[in-house]
Amino acid sequence: MLTQAEISAYKRDGYLPGRPLLSAEEAGRLKDECLRTCLHERKDGTHRQASNRVKPYLLFRWAADLVRTPAILDAVEALIGPDILVFHTTVWLKEPGGSKFVPWHQD
Repeated sequence: MLTQAEISAYKRDGYLPGRPLLSAEEAGRLKDECLRTCLHERKDGTHRQASNRVKPYLLFRWAADLVRTPAILDAVEALIGPDILVFHTTVWLKEPGGSKFVPWHQD
């Protein structure tokens, strides 16, 4: 659950910094599933992001479970209320220290 100070910070700043809402085991399992389903290996051994990385919650159980994670929904509900609808998601695969770039955007 978010504190009143965190809710006020969100209203003031428009975002909240990341917070651990999944266990390390859950995060690891989700990462493995994401890479398995949303990363395509080319014949030359390089990788590209597969086209199914857009709205994966409609295609894969792991992504559907993620958008329904109680800890995530509780945090969102504290900010916007109980009427929550997932309309769109995109998986952005970026390796730590990699050169890939995602420009500024609004979620």
